[in-house]
Amino acid sequence: MRHQLLADGTAMLVEDLFYIDARGSYTQRPEHSGQAYDPDNIGISLGNINVATVTLYPYLKRRFGNTASGQIGYRYRRVEYDNDVGNDQDTKEILASLESGTRFTKLKWGLNYSHRRFEPEDRVRSKFERFVGDIRYPVFKRTYAIGKLGYEQNEYTTQNASDEKEGALWGVGLGWAPSVRTTMEFIAGRRYFGNTKQMMVVHRARRLTVSANYDEDFDSNATLDADAPVFDDQGNPIFPGEGGDLNTEIFLKKTLAAEATYSFPRSSLSGRIFDRKREYTADGTEQDVYGADVYYDWGLGGRTSGRVGVYYRYNSPRVDDKYNDYYGLLSVEHKFAPSVVGIGEYTFLRRDSDNPLGGYKRNRIAATMKFLF
Repeated sequence: MRHQLLADGTAMLVEDLFYIDARGSYTQRPEHSGQAYDPDNIGISLGNINVATVTLYPYLKRRFGNTASGQIGYRYRRVEYDNDVGNDQDTKEILASLESGTRFTKLKWGLNYSHRRFEPEDRVRSKFERFVGDIRYPVFKRTYAIGKLGYEQNEYTTQNASDEKEGALWGVGLGWAPSVRTTMEFIAGRRYFGNTKQMMVVHRARRLTVSANYDEDFDSNATLDADAPVFDDQGNPIFPGEGGDLNTEIFLKKTLAAEATYSFPRSSLSGRIFDRKREYTADGTEQDVYGADVYYDWGLGGRTSGRVGVYYRYNSPRVDDKYNDYYGLLSVEHKFAPSVVGIGEYTFLRRDSDNPLGGYKRNRIAATMKFLF
C-alpha cells in the first residue's frame, strides 16, 4: 500500500523569544540498500518498510541590539520502523549559537555548540559533542578570509577500541561575494580523523538559480530518515530511496551535490548531480551512491501542465552487487477544480546489475486523482 503523510509547523509561544518547530511523517523507504530507487514507490526486488517519525524543537531566539543574535534549543527526533523494533531510535540534541550583528561591519564572527546523542533501542549508543568558533574578515575587494577553530569529544563504535575519537579541529579558507546574488566559500582543515574540506556556492538570478556544496560529518540512517523530504514544492510525493541498509550504525558521510533551475516564461528546466559516500565506523566498509536528475516542466494551458524527466543512479552497497538504475517519466496534470487534480503518467525503470539475476525492467501507466484540502 502506498502512502505519504506529512505534518509540520512553527509556533511562536512568546513574542520574538520562544518558538517551537514540530514535524511528523509516515512514509516508506527501501529495507535494503540494494533495492532500486523507485520514485513511484513500488517495491520490486525487495520489500519497502513503513517509517514513522516525530521531531520536536523548542528554542529561544534573541537579538541583542545590533551587537549579536543568539539561539539555544533542544531537538528531539523519534524514528520507528514497523517490522524491526531493534532499529528504532531516539536522537537528542542541544544546539546553541551566537553570531555577530550589524555593529560589526568588517569582522564577522560566530560561536556554535552542539551535543548529539544517538540512542537506538537495544543497541550501542553514540555521542557527538562539538564547540566551534569562526571568523570572516575582508582581505580584498569582495573577498574575505575564513578561519575556524574548535574542539570535539565523541563516543562511538570503531574497528579498534584505541582509535582516537576527540581532538582539536580547525579550518582556513576564502570566500567571495561579487554581488548580493552570489556567494562562494571554500574551506580546508583538519579533524582528529584526518583532513577535511567544505565548499558552498549559491547564485540566485531572476531566471537562474544554482547551488553546490560539499560537506563531511557523522550521521545515522535514522536521523536522515527523520529529515527526509516527503513532498516536493509542487506537492508531489517523494519516495526516499538513497539510504543505506536499515541499521543503527554510525558513519562518516561525505556529500557532494549541485543543482540548477532555469525558469522560462511558461516552463522550467531543473537538474541535479550528487555523490554520497558513507564510511561506517564499526567495520570500515563503504557505500557509494552517485547519479543525476533532469526534469522539464511546462504549462500546456491555464489548467494543464506536463513534466518529462530522467534520472540515473549508481549504487555500490557494502556487501551486495553493484547496480545501475535508469528511470524515465512523462506525465500530464489537469486541474478540474481548485481542489481536484487529475494526473496521467507513464514511467519506466531499468536496473543493470553485476548479478545476472539482479537486473529487470518495469513499465507503468497510471491515472491518479488528487484532492487538495
